[in-house]
Amino acid sequence: NIIAGWMEPSDMREIKRLSKELGVNIVLFPDTSDVLDAPQTGKHEFYPKGGTTVAELRSTGDSLSSLALGCVSAEPAAIALEKKCKVPFTTLDMPIGLSATDRFIMALSQAGGVSVPDTVTADRGRLVDVIADMEQYLYGKKVALFGDPDQIIPLTEFLLDLNMKPLHIVSGTPGQRFEKRMREILDARSPETNFKNGLGADMFLMHQWMKNEPVDLLIGNTYGKYIARDEDIPFIRFGFPILDRIGHSYFPSVGYSGGLRLVEKILSVLMDRQDRDALEEKFELVM
Repeated sequence: NIIAGWMEPSDMREIKRLSKELGVNIVLFPDTSDVLDAPQTGKHEFYPKGGTTVAELRSTGDSLSSLALGCVSAEPAAIALEKKCKVPFTTLDMPIGLSATDRFIMALSQAGGVSVPDTVTADRGRLVDVIADMEQYLYGKKVALFGDPDQIIPLTEFLLDLNMKPLHIVSGTPGQRFEKRMREILDARSPETNFKNGLGADMFLMHQWMKNEPVDLLIGNTYGKYIARDEDIPFIRFGFPILDRIGHSYFPSVGYSGGLRLVEKILSVLMDRQDRDALEEKFELVM
């Protein structure tokens, strides 16, 4: 079983693709792929072909193990399944970025008793190559991010892997698991990072932190556009809800391909800002 937590349909499709590449039979739930992003066929269907069937849900109690992708949104379901059906589980971060995806792939290969195929290794290699090539544009850039804890925990780790500096982090979801996991990630690599969740962890606090210590980039859902406009900083839409752009339901953020897309989005907004602000004599064709 793979318990997806809070993901887009594109992310769920990528999880299924990676599992198929490894040759591991899974039951993914919930699964909104080919339901919320079903293709236009010219015919109206009340019940799209995608998603998890009732029979598949019933079979989850017979699975060898469960992988819960997120300590907040996915782990409670894994605990309930273990209590009722004695299915052991492992809680992982959502596979966003290099390190979290590595852990997911290794856990999946061990659960299925299979080796990692060359196609998945090649996907990883492409992400590592881009990180190595583009590090000069990312190093030391300060980032503020907000959103669902299961998404921003691995995203914070990924930003550190990119040698960026997550400076301000806010999540309105309460719970001590968020604080514990963030300290595990940040204490050794970025102890000066401000982070808060639960009561009082809102957009007003985020804006105040950014006023006190400005950043180079803001990452979060659509509601961050007001702060980005006020502070005149680049903004990447990530998480839920995204109400004013398209693509998030079609292009994954998880896995190595999702990590590659995130790096491309980060580089694009930073380079666009560099072009916009460059003096005439420093406006370069090749950056």
